[in-house]
Amino acid sequence: MKTCFLNGKYKAGAAVLLALFMLSGGVCLSEEKPDAPNSRKSASAPCQQGKIEYTDAYPADTAELEASAAKGDAEALFTLGVMNYFGYNVPNDTEKAMRYYRLASDKHHASAQYNVGAMYLTGEGAPENAYLAAQYFKKAAEGGVVLAQLNLGLLYLEGRGVKRDLNQAVKWLSKVAATGEPESCFALGRLYLKGDRGVRKNEAKGMDYLRRAAEQGHPEAKKLLESLHLDK
Repeated sequence: MKTCFLNGKYKAGAAVLLALFMLSGGVCLSEEKPDAPNSRKSASAPCQQGKIEYTDAYPADTAELEASAAKGDAEALFTLGVMNYFGYNVPNDTEKAMRYYRLASDKHHASAQYNVGAMYLTGEGAPENAYLAAQYFKKAAEGGVVLAQLNLGLLYLEGRGVKRDLNQAVKWLSKVAATGEPESCFALGRLYLKGDRGVRKNEAKGMDYLRRAAEQGHPEAKKLLESLHLDK
């Protein structure tokens, strides 16, 4: 299984998110790591399979971070979660990472809330629990985390961890699709092409979303568009 992460540094204001997308075949994770300070990887380099180390962005001595975390500093708690999840200058420990992320979540750290949700959904660091995943995604989504909005919308679409609610699915997926994100466009495209309970069939709207997804390189959107054209 492939994993994609967005990287940041303590007190730099950037987030480290587990980029997780719910697809019809199950959970698919993809990997992407922008530059960390002083790292040798180009920011424009393509996504690569496997784990890439970025230890320069994190302190070898965690004493200062742990002291700040003990005082309830949300960013310090979040960063310790990142370090333990990836094994940056500390042993890899997903259970410990989850504890730090949850403590940061309690301090209303939106990125930590997203990561807790992603870990509950995949069963990393805690038993798999789609209901709790949805609850944490909702908190992060309301905090403006786009990946949380995407995954919450997809959970509502599938009825996983929440009661299936296409109005909520459309609400959250439309927010994400407005940014041009392809997975949300693909999901909305399929939904409008077929129509479903509470969502009126709209082929023109469905095709527009599929084209937008395809323009962003979404392979399934390209295949579906090709098949639809062949049928005509």
